[in-house]
Amino acid sequence: MKKIAFCFLSVAGWVLGGCSSPPRPVAVDFDQQPEVVNTGLPRLVVTNEVIKSAQANGPWSLTLADFQGDQRSYDTAFYYALAHADLIELDTHNLTDAARTQQWLLQHGATAPIRVNQKATPVQPVSRTWKHETTSSSLTYRATTLCVGCENVSITLHKYGEVQK
Repeated sequence: MKKIAFCFLSVAGWVLGGCSSPPRPVAVDFDQQPEVVNTGLPRLVVTNEVIKSAQANGPWSLTLADFQGDQRSYDTAFYYALAHADLIELDTHNLTDAARTQQWLLQHGATAPIRVNQKATPVQPVSRTWKHETTSSSLTYRATTLCVGCENVSITLHKYGEVQK
């Protein structure tokens, strides 16, 4: 019985304490000398470094078919894969492009070993076909796009490891 009375009084105290008004804020003295808090603007340092996650789970792989270096922007998934990959494979027919791509990857956070696979023939350009049909005739348009001055390199980033369940 004493426990029930104690619990009841405790709950009543909490309820009454919660219903009271909050304390009034301290008034600001505008005649006082102002105090400088920030002496300057924050300095923003732009960097290409990627902070590695302590929990990079695998296995996974990411393939980028037509790597273009700084000619294109990449999403966060690419940079995450670049920083956490266990192996990076470059598929190309031109070793100069592979060396340039390897240098770019190292400058942008790659830490995994990079393996170059030289292909015998150049990677085929992207090809698209559009078909336009009318009642009287059927026309087919074909467009081939080439990246002039771009590396013709395919990148595959691999992460090996156990899948955590």
